[in-house]
Amino acid sequence: MKKLKSFLLLLGMFLTMAAFAFNRCEAATARIGIDPSKLPHKLLLGASVSAYQYGGRWGLFELNTNKIMTLPIYSDVKTIPGEPEYIAYTDGSGYWGIIDCRGDWGIEISQPIYETIEDLPYYYFKVSRNGKYGWLEKQNGNVVQEPFYSEVNFINNSLLFCVCTDSGCGIARAKDAKVVKPVKYPGEFQYAGSDEYFIYYSGGGYGVVDIMDAVIAPPKYRGVKNVTYDAIYITDGGKKLGLLRMRDGKQIAQPIYDKISKLEEPGFYKVKKDGKWGAIDYDGKLIFECKYGPLEMNKMVRNYPDNQKFKDAINYNYYYDRYLEAYYYLDFLEANGRYAENILKKILSDENKSQEIKDKANELINKYGVDRSKL
Repeated sequence: MKKLKSFLLLLGMFLTMAAFAFNRCEAATARIGIDPSKLPHKLLLGASVSAYQYGGRWGLFELNTNKIMTLPIYSDVKTIPGEPEYIAYTDGSGYWGIIDCRGDWGIEISQPIYETIEDLPYYYFKVSRNGKYGWLEKQNGNVVQEPFYSEVNFINNSLLFCVCTDSGCGIARAKDAKVVKPVKYPGEFQYAGSDEYFIYYSGGGYGVVDIMDAVIAPPKYRGVKNVTYDAIYITDGGKKLGLLRMRDGKQIAQPIYDKISKLEEPGFYKVKKDGKWGAIDYDGKLIFECKYGPLEMNKMVRNYPDNQKFKDAINYNYYYDRYLEAYYYLDFLEANGRYAENILKKILSDENKSQEIKDKANELINKYGVDRSKL
């Protein structure tokens, strides 16, 4: 009986407080009028809400309906660039918090304790305190990584971030801040056009490393623009392009070309120099000098005698790259769920010719205790 009375008392207090808050909101709305856009206000660029001022404080209202979303209780509010559904606010302390504006009412998902707040596409905010950076989830404001790093950068991959300290840079998983590549590289990682490869800077040059920390290309090139399943596109530090063969890292083209295009015919690259097109093969041999138009060049390559070794080499690298990417996502998912089971089935099938990646998949099965009967 005592427990029931205590519960009823607490329930009554909660309902009273809720009613008071609602009445206060209604009263405040009545005092300032039903159209906050008639009050001093400012547009929050790119957001679905705007801000109104009342009594020297700021609140939020919906742009289309002029419906009030928060009471005027903030010292200041501002847009978070790149994120139109959340607003930063301050209580006058000089620190910022976050308001989720996706619903009918603005909900504070983070207290004003951060010096800066930035967007980290697609699911996180980058926050700083005492000159250090961490990140939190947009969905609910949960802190994933307390401000610790000297820098945190998005690398065009919603699953991974480049993180740096005074000791160097590495890569951390976005969902739990687990470091998957050691914080030891002297330069920041860059996106390489493929989720399992990263461009990095070290010792005065750029190179390429894969997700398992294997060096694909040593850091001795003036620039790396892109990585595909069969080639690494290097630069002269400017706009001129060259090629490294993915299979063994051999440089098959000096960075002297204005453009390099992969042709549909396996084993050939179309290269442009001084306004004219030519072609090189997968071994770097100049098949056609740069003196043709693009359509003429395509036709000549199609009619070139077939060389099966080029096709075989490229096909192997293509499938190796695809299965390497699948393995990486397996480890990220901790080999959990139906999606992971389907990936494992594919990797362990006869379609995959790489025993190396099959062995890696078996290691994950043992590591995460996957039920082999489901594969």
